[in-house]
Amino acid sequence: MYLDNRNGITLIEVVIAVSLLGIIIVPFLNFFLTGSALTSLARNDVAAVNSAQEIMEEIKSLPASYLGTAQGGSDDTIVLEPKITDDLEGFLVALTGGSGAGQVREITHYDTSNRQATVSPAWDQTPIENQTTYLILRKIDSKFPFEIAVEDTEFEDLKKITVTVSYQDGENRREVSLTTDKFKR
Repeated sequence: MYLDNRNGITLIEVVIAVSLLGIIIVPFLNFFLTGSALTSLARNDVAAVNSAQEIMEEIKSLPASYLGTAQGGSDDTIVLEPKITDDLEGFLVALTGGSGAGQVREITHYDTSNRQATVSPAWDQTPIENQTTYLILRKIDSKFPFEIAVEDTEFEDLKKITVTVSYQDGENRREVSLTTDKFKR
């Protein structure tokens, strides 16, 4: 008796079908893996931009008296200009120019009579009298480290303020910067 059944598929046909399917699927897997990595990068970029925007909005809402030049300092203090009479305990002080620029510290104690703010942690570089500029701002809970730079412009009372937020993306350090102008009245 002879069986003539041609309705099934042979092993060679199965191997060819699986090979073709593999050739088609591999580029799609690569596409999805790359897309996932780029989505993660974009998520961090958006979070950093949002953090920079929050810091920038805080700076824009501050009185102009919170921008100034250090009148002295030590390892863990800075002496502020006499125009600040508010209690600044719990605020942040950012060194924006001169010696120690880029450092941001929390004010743990403020002596209003001497205008001396004690900061934590201690400065990496001590503020220098009449050279180091600063900016006082309310405490901001940012998961990213940030720096604030203040530059003079061609107009005497107009300052250019740049907030730079940085983060690690694998082995790469990435930065996001926002810039605005603040009129010092």
